[in-house]
Amino acid sequence: PPILTPGDITPKALRAWELSCENFFSLKGVATGDQVLKVAGSLLDPHVQDWYSNNHACLVALSFSAFMTEVCKYWLLSTWAAQVCTKMLSSSQGTKAFHHWAVEVESLNVLLCGSSSSLSEEHLHFHLESHMHPDLTADYWTSKISEEKDYRAWIEQICLLDEKCIQDSSKIEAAMCWKPLQPSCTANTMSGTSAKPAGDNCTHACLPPPLTSDEHCLLSDNAGCFKCQQFFQNHTTHNCPNDFPNAKTYKML
Repeated sequence: PPILTPGDITPKALRAWELSCENFFSLKGVATGDQVLKVAGSLLDPHVQDWYSNNHACLVALSFSAFMTEVCKYWLLSTWAAQVCTKMLSSSQGTKAFHHWAVEVESLNVLLCGSSSSLSEEHLHFHLESHMHPDLTADYWTSKISEEKDYRAWIEQICLLDEKCIQDSSKIEAAMCWKPLQPSCTANTMSGTSAKPAGDNCTHACLPPPLTSDEHCLLSDNAGCFKCQQFFQNHTTHNCPNDFPNAKTYKML
């Protein structure tokens, strides 16, 4: 059975354990009346085990859903739902990629599932739309994405637009940092090696074309970075330590 290790009991930890237990019941075909008995011993915190032992007769007779209600009622602060809701509604995109931020907001909303504080897709839509980055907001309202009615399709289109904004911003920043060669203040002298063509000094100016939709999906599916365009990276576009691929040697993914 899934295990909840000793330590602070948080809404996130309890929700993860609850989902794991439900998957366990489904895979093992555990009868409804036996579910609490099967997993209650996997709450390994000594204080929780004492509570379970003292109330065993009452708790073991409950359905798993009712048991989780009792666990939350006893071990979480009475204001936990309000705190999670406040954290969710006060969040904004900031410097995060829109996709990562949207997942964070949706994850907080999952914790509120079944409570009066849980947001519908319509309210999630409104929150994400009104708290995205100002640069993304400007491009969003000049596009037709706001007309999309399907929530998941709407999220996907904004993610693509956000990546385009990030790439455009990076290219502008790179162009502003690039400085042309300045004339020398000293007399020219012959050197033993031939000078390199000016084109070899091209760095920031040689940027690849924007990613296509297929390339974007390929990178997304393989933990890729949209800046350096490498797969299976542990960084994102915002904190990428690498430069863009060189346009001279660039090949489509």
